[in-house]
Amino acid sequence: MSKCTDSVSEALAEGSAQDRRHRAQQPRMAAAMARLVPADSQDLVVELGGGTGVITQALLEAGIAPARLIVVERDEALHDLLVKRFPR
Repeated sequence: MSKCTDSVSEALAEGSAQDRRHRAQQPRMAAAMARLVPADSQDLVVELGGGTGVITQALLEAGIAPARLIVVERDEALHDLLVKRFPR
């Protein structure tokens, strides 16, 4: 893991119990959002601020073809994490 990715992992591991509960709910919210995107369309899906990839994962699991999905992340550490989680 790169130094940037290590710092993201450490930051995610920290936090209050409330932070951990919130993170546990994120996949369910992401899945609900992803179900609203038509999987059978040929249109591109642009995700601004991919973060840790929770919504990216939900979009892929909802049937969005990887070729249709464009994820933009400007934070270097989060970008590195996304590249590792979702290699092309």
